[in-house]
Amino acid sequence: ASVAAEGGRLFVVGGWVRDDCLGRASEDVDCEVHQLSSKHLLRLLNQKGFVAKVGRSFGIYKWSVDGLTVDIHLVENHSDLEKSLDVATQRRDFCCNALLFDPLSGQVMDRVGGVSDIDNGLLRVVNPKRFGEDPLRGLRGPRFVSTLGFELHEEASELCRSQDLTGLPGERVWGEVRKLLAGEFVEQGWGVLVGLGLVKQIFPCVRGLEGPEVGLRLARTRKVAPSLEDPGFTVLQFTLMTLAVPDQDLEAIFERMKLDRLSGVSLRRAVRGLRDWVQWTEERGVDNEAILRLTEDWPVAWGAILRGVLHPVSSVEDIVSRAEELGVGEGPLPVLLVGRDLLERGVNPGPEMGRLLKKLRAMQLTGSLSSRTEALAWLEQEISAD
Repeated sequence: ASVAAEGGRLFVVGGWVRDDCLGRASEDVDCEVHQLSSKHLLRLLNQKGFVAKVGRSFGIYKWSVDGLTVDIHLVENHSDLEKSLDVATQRRDFCCNALLFDPLSGQVMDRVGGVSDIDNGLLRVVNPKRFGEDPLRGLRGPRFVSTLGFELHEEASELCRSQDLTGLPGERVWGEVRKLLAGEFVEQGWGVLVGLGLVKQIFPCVRGLEGPEVGLRLARTRKVAPSLEDPGFTVLQFTLMTLAVPDQDLEAIFERMKLDRLSGVSLRRAVRGLRDWVQWTEERGVDNEAILRLTEDWPVAWGAILRGVLHPVSSVEDIVSRAEELGVGEGPLPVLLVGRDLLERGVNPGPEMGRLLKKLRAMQLTGSLSSRTEALAWLEQEISAD
């Protein structure tokens, strides 16, 4: 209403409108403002919230009010509202994302047949000539297959296939891949990504990502752990995605998508550690030592879910229960000795102290040492032998 009072028009656009038509909640709210100057818009936004500086030069304002952040795009000013709406609509990717919601009338405006596409579960391109203006749209197609369960129209498939993704910043690639991995229809989305040759484009020298088992594994995670949240969910999906990737190729994936930390967790360390743990359990089974090794660094539920995905007969609850019996349900075993104990017995800080502590911990994990008294006796023997 405030925008209208200044002579402009505001519409909610994109994914929020699409998801509302699907009866789904959406956290992403994007708006377009037409027929208003940037000066007037900025004044209105500052009256009721905070406007971030990021994106203003591109006509995009991040507006925060009452804990909600909204992206507001100021469309090139045209005196004719119809022309302004047409300009804005034609720059969108898929018809189902080109709907507008008018808060004044409470009506959805459909200028490209997007509602019909939603009803039919179809991804059609709004404007084939403008689709390639942002090559990232090549990835958005498979991502929407994964998150919506829609089918790519033949023309849309060819346009996605033809995009050159090599120059895309890694952060943008990861944004789409992460959403694809989280999709309810991830097996279909991953299959489309592979089928269009986009996996090879993103990771040209990486092996082990294109087998049919990848999508199957990714789809099982939600079935095994429907309530798992991030960072655990993304860590496990990334681990499952890369299980067949050779160690020497794994770093190329992290480098391509500029990955480091996610919610305080090092993705590199977590994925590498969990891959090693999976290999350990494939060779030796999930014995007590495997559980103790897992909980040295990661929540026991992460390993239990991985086993449940890779071996459907495995019981997540059984592994978690065994971890609790071993005293590691909430974290690793308490250490038996610390550096001070070694110092008191004449071991100086340095490589030898590190070697002794590491060996002691390994014996604790195998069950060879289970108490402080046993650990001290072992240490005395070890020092005497040296």
